Amino acid sequence: MINILPSTRYIKIQEFITENQVDKPLKLEVGYKPDSEETIVIATNYLRELTYNIEHAVHHMAIMKIGIREVAGYISLSTDFGVAVSTVRYKDSEMVTR
Repeated sequence: MINILPSTRYIKIQEFITENQVDKPLKLEVGYKPDSEETIVIATNYLRELTYNIEHAVHHMAIMKIGIREVAGYISLSTDFGVAVSTVRYKDSEMVTR
């Protein structure tokens, strides 16, 4: 079995996030009309966008986990891989109260 451990890249990303906790206002420009260049501007901030990207990455990890289980069962992933931290905490608290 192959065990997936945090890579150097993951560690570098974690260090970057830890060292750059200063929030900054941002403007997100998006366009949803396929036949138009029209956009809207949404006020947001650095930490909100970072949080969204982390949560979205977890979502993709959950999809990857399904694929890995189907085609590469010999790869061992952590039970928490692809699971939101809030879900992990909730499951842990449920185990403590039982």
